[in-house]
Amino acid sequence: MAAPAGATGIVYDDRCARHCLPAREGHVERPTRTIVIWETLSRLGLAERCVRIPARCAEYDELALTHSSEHIAVVMDSDSHPYTEEEPFRYVDPDTYVCPGTRTAALLAAGGLIDLCERVVLGELANGFSVMRPPGHHAGLDGPMGFCLFNNVAVAANVIQERYPEVQRILIVDWDVHHGNGTEDIFAGNDRVLFQSIHRGSGFYPCSGGVDDIGKGPALGYTVNVPLPRGGMGDAAYLEVFQKVFVPIANEFKPQLIIVSAGFDACDGDPLGGMSVTPKGFSQMLSMLIPVCSRIVLALEGGYNVQAIANCSAACLGVLLDGAVSTDSPAQNGKSKTRKQLLMQAEVDEMIASVRTVHLPFWSCFDEPHPLSDTVTTVDSRAATLLAQIDSMKSSIGLSTEAQASTVAAAGDAGIPSASEPPSSHAPAVANPHDEAAVATLCDALVGLAVAREQPGQ
Repeated sequence: MAAPAGATGIVYDDRCARHCLPAREGHVERPTRTIVIWETLSRLGLAERCVRIPARCAEYDELALTHSSEHIAVVMDSDSHPYTEEEPFRYVDPDTYVCPGTRTAALLAAGGLIDLCERVVLGELANGFSVMRPPGHHAGLDGPMGFCLFNNVAVAANVIQERYPEVQRILIVDWDVHHGNGTEDIFAGNDRVLFQSIHRGSGFYPCSGGVDDIGKGPALGYTVNVPLPRGGMGDAAYLEVFQKVFVPIANEFKPQLIIVSAGFDACDGDPLGGMSVTPKGFSQMLSMLIPVCSRIVLALEGGYNVQAIANCSAACLGVLLDGAVSTDSPAQNGKSKTRKQLLMQAEVDEMIASVRTVHLPFWSCFDEPHPLSDTVTTVDSRAATLLAQIDSMKSSIGLSTEAQASTVAAAGDAGIPSASEPPSSHAPAVANPHDEAAVATLCDALVGLAVAREQPGQ
């Protein structure tokens, strides 16, 4: 029976729970992730509103468009290893295990996503969500990595473009808190796939995805990385990156299909991510992509607080079923920003400016200068100096992140050079960082800069 026009497809198969470790191992990538998501979607009545697409095992030829024969063999042979009752699993990299059920689960995750994307491309479905595991975005050309066996999103994109040559442009958006290094490596030289990743940077696993990693050869500019500089960032930061970087480039690229590597480990409460994105924030990011191309398929990646990822999945599936939600930033609700929020805002703005500058040669959407006055530009430069001072003090001050920020010698009283003066190794000594009065004064100075930035000319 044909799916109704405009229907949302969903893939879920409880056989993906066969990829598992004994409970005593305490591994965060465990079957309860997808089980709780499915139970939540069913309880809320969302699953029954979707067209259930049966998962099937990916074929060798489909996998070989993305992965080496050696890589495929590691997964395909995982069910024939001589496991024991004491050790019913083995590790193929420091984080990634295989067990007797791994082969089936990994093949279903890849094959189910291929079929879901194909149904969307053919117009049989409007959009879709694959609630399958194991995840995939760390898996590269030659091997599993970081809980990932096959790169499901890359496999699906390559199969679609090989099977349907008219699909010339696929956008992959990765909002998992970890950089999708496998996906980036696979498509680094492919100008038919635009890869955009927002992730936690500053040495966070897998320590890749810098601003200057922009692709290679004919695909320079087709890799767009936004490594957020610290933990704790939430909806406002993510939505600003989408508004000022991802969506403008995506509109210029004009994708015919969008695949989202939907990791939810940037959600508030995740044990690994350390970020503060809310379920509504994820739904808002998804909503911003719909006007770019309504053919959107989500594929579950990371996320290890099972109830949090279930709530995020429900919020995103609601968007696929019912349409976009409001994308007003939390910063627009009329409330005053906290000191910490102002500091984060300055860091995010600096990162966005860096990304836009790096990609200026490749995308005409950045031809116009960033809409900031000269005053704001000067303020940004001075704030950047202060933030650099924060970083330099981290190794010598045993304070929290917010307290570290507060200890910056912000005002001229502390001898910090202005934006027009390069820092000098002979600058006067910074005020004693343990002086509480100095802490408050310096933080207020940086907050003042942030306020000046938001209200230029006043």
